[in-house]
Amino acid sequence: MPHGTPDWGLVGPKTTVYGLDDLGEHAARLGSPHFWDRRGDTILMDDFEHGLSQADLDLRGANAAIALEGGHAMKGAFCAKLTGGSDGERSARLGYSHGLFRPSRLGLEFSFTLHDDSNGWLWEIDRDIVAGLTQAVVFYDYVNSQVLCLDSLLGWHTVATGVALAADDHIWNTGKLVVDFSTDHYVRFILNDQWWDLSPYTLGAIAAVTPPRFWFYPGHQSVLNHNPIAYCDCVVITQNEP
Repeated sequence: MPHGTPDWGLVGPKTTVYGLDDLGEHAARLGSPHFWDRRGDTILMDDFEHGLSQADLDLRGANAAIALEGGHAMKGAFCAKLTGGSDGERSARLGYSHGLFRPSRLGLEFSFTLHDDSNGWLWEIDRDIVAGLTQAVVFYDYVNSQVLCLDSLLGWHTVATGVALAADDHIWNTGKLVVDFSTDHYVRFILNDQWWDLSPYTLGAIAAVTPPRFWFYPGHQSVLNHNPIAYCDCVVITQNEP
């Protein structure tokens, strides 16, 4: 007769341990970057253990830079060090591109730190198709302690105020933006322990000349005339979000 039970099963007596009924929890315990909000089906994960090769580096402004950082990661050995430019758009962004997915709810999640001279962080998802570019952008404004959403009709809209986070290289924060590209509406934004319903807001559309694809951008923006350093880790891109 068969002996024992599968590693993933819950059948059978145990006295000192208990089997896992959630393999997502098993993966998280083994160090998966997808550990925070586990909804959705994973398309891409980047914990920078293999360098910066998965991302395009988008540098805007004087002395903007992105580098691989060892010994400062949230998980594993490496993370990305983003230095915002001191003028112009004052940003450093990691860009992840992929061919078009079936229209559904997509998510962009990543963890980050803040510097005293950070202006904030952005979550951006762009869909390029023949008809044009559909854009979803949420920005955490560190200077003014608020969350902003780019709406197609209202422009930048204040979603929440009084959202204060600490500027410290050793304090990690995590945020996740979910967007529904089947309806061209935002869905929700999560930042640490807070959650906001973004469903009233619609995605902006502009002309596009690039081939059909999706872009996902985690981005760090600096205060004018400064080049602050902040860190990014555990980038997770998902589809089929609830």
